Order: sequence, then structure tokens, then C-alpha cells
Amino acid sequence: MVEDLGSEKDVVWAKAEEEVNNIIDGLGLGIDNNIKGVVASFRVHGFPTTGSCEGHPDDKEHGNDYPWIEICADEPDGWRESEVVQNQWRAENLRQRSRVEELLVEFYGSRSTSNSKLILINKGIYGAFRIQGSSIEGKSLEDPEEQHKRQLDEMNAFSDFLKEKFLSES
Repeated sequence: MVEDLGSEKDVVWAKAEEEVNNIIDGLGLGIDNNIKGVVASFRVHGFPTTGSCEGHPDDKEHGNDYPWIEICADEPDGWRESEVVQNQWRAENLRQRSRVEELLVEFYGSRSTSNSKLILINKGIYGAFRIQGSSIEGKSLEDPEEQHKRQLDEMNAFSDFLKEKFLSES
């Protein structure tokens, strides 16, 4: 009997979306609606997400004006006491970053974009990082709302790419 891997993967995908819908942060809030699908995409690919924001160009007190997702391997036991454990943690985060960089190269290898691009930003001494929307140098838009929309669209296009890649792999 041949298994239907497509439907099996659909179940995995749906489970990841459900898990993301149930995540509550330290402020008692859920993940922003416009970034949930992106977070699920990263989690299905095995990336340990630790924070996210859809971006809030009209409310600087609530967050940044660009969308972002933070990726960091789980804090290992004994990391405060052991330089070896710290180095292992850093190495795992760098491995995750390398995987994201490879996916971005593949994504942008077949895509052109005029006003926004996804970039990686270091976040801490142990290799945590963010993937976030950014304007292409010299192509910043006048309207922050339009700029935010383009960055979020780019993040969602990357999410669609990740989903297609996951569903099509055997």
C-alpha cells in the first residue's frame, strides 16, 4: 500500500498552524494575526522561533514598524556555568542561521523584488537572530504604511515558498 504523503504533510502543517494559534507570550497576547502563517512555516521546517511581530508602523510603542521573527535554539541546561555548553548553543544557532540563509538564497534566486527584502540581524552573543523586512537601500518608500505592507507581503511570500517546499519534498 502506498502512503499519501501529501495528506500526511497537510496534517503536519495544520498542526503547526494550530500550535501557533495557541501560543501566548509573556504579556498574555497571542501571535500577531498577519505573521502567524510565517511563524508556522518556520516551525514546520524545524526552526525554533522565540518571538515575532507583524510590524506596527502606526504604533511605535507596541513594536517595530517592520515584521520580524526571532530564531534561537532552546536555552541549554548549564549554559551559565559552562563555556563548552555556551559554544554548543552558539554553534546550533549558527547552524540554524545558515539554513535560513540557504533558503533565502534559493527564494531570491527565482524572485525579483523592487522595494523590500528579507534580511538577517544578529540578536545576542549566543547566535540568536531575526529575519525581518527591510527596504532595499535607496528605495525607501515615502509612506510608512505602504512600506510596511510591502515588507509583510515579502515575509508572506517567503512563507508561501517555505510551505511549497515542505509540501513538495518527499
